[in-house]
Amino acid sequence: MSLVMLEERYLELKERIAIAAKSVGRAPSEIMLLAVSKGQNAESIRTVAELGLKNFGENYFQELSSKSAELSDTEINWNFQGTLQRRKIKDILKITSSILSVARIEELEEIEKRANLLLHSNDSRRLQPAQCNCSCYIEVNIGREPRKNGVLPENLRALLDFAETLSKVKIDGLMTVPPAGSNPSRWFAELRELGMRNGISKFSMGMSSDFESAIREGSTMVRIGTALFGERPSKI
Repeated sequence: MSLVMLEERYLELKERIAIAAKSVGRAPSEIMLLAVSKGQNAESIRTVAELGLKNFGENYFQELSSKSAELSDTEINWNFQGTLQRRKIKDILKITSSILSVARIEELEEIEKRANLLLHSNDSRRLQPAQCNCSCYIEVNIGREPRKNGVLPENLRALLDFAETLSKVKIDGLMTVPPAGSNPSRWFAELRELGMRNGISKFSMGMSSDFESAIREGSTMVRIGTALFGERPSKI
């Protein structure tokens, strides 16, 4: 996609975010736009970054690794938002300290362990000082779907309590993907209420098809791929 088209899409997104925020008395600056760059090439990501968007999310470690290396000369803030594999956590933390999809105590344990090891290893010389302090969102399976990643709402408190015992992990907010084919506003409202009951006020909810509803229900981070980059290129 050309620079002109990407710029048009980016500006349109910013305007839609602003309109949605103002419709419920919120400031547009309260909402982070996270560019979901899954399946996009480094050239497109660089183009968007040059427009001023610095926060990008990847679902797969291999893509995160290759793109972060190729774009190491940029000021991109990488976020991992895919399903976590414990064996990959140590490698993810060498690239980013922002993980948006924590769902299990075992994952928190591994993040804490690996962050401490990085802090005391030679690898830490190549990391930013804050890299060994991990900013995490807990992914909530708000619709209780059997095959979807995420902690069930009734089990969230236990995860939060465990996180409070850790020194290298900070829970910044909650993330969710609502059940497909349903009214997303209902689920976004449920996540907001769940968070507020547990002292959490940041919510990563809303994607290309429903981010305006998410903003009206309190989202502070929208994860946008298709509406920014267009449809992902087909895999050959």
